[in-house]
Amino acid sequence: ESHRMTTIRKVYQKAILVPTSHVEQLWKDYDNFENSVSRTLAKGLLSEYQPKFNSAKAVYRERKKYIDDIDWGMLATPSTGSYKEEQQCLAWKRLLTFEKGNPQRIDVTAANRRITFTYEQVS
Repeated sequence: ESHRMTTIRKVYQKAILVPTSHVEQLWKDYDNFENSVSRTLAKGLLSEYQPKFNSAKAVYRERKKYIDDIDWGMLATPSTGSYKEEQQCLAWKRLLTFEKGNPQRIDVTAANRRITFTYEQVS
């Protein structure tokens, strides 16, 4: 039982670091989980992970601004110079600049994978 709780705890702790649309719900679930296991332990762990969760939430909200500017239904084709294509190109450039700034403050290898992933989305 203790091993199971430790495993669940590790999964939650890893998940709340990822800036996704579900990070707030994950935090609530993690809070409930920790408080159901031990209120005393929960207080310390939650205070330790609260800033990390807040960071993930902030990065998600900032990233979402850039992602929302992209028309995901627009095909990657040779440019004809239209205004819409120009706006799409600028939106991608803004997202790439954001990702290159490593807003998650992750290690260089993970940041490079994130940037590569973003470039792959463009094409």
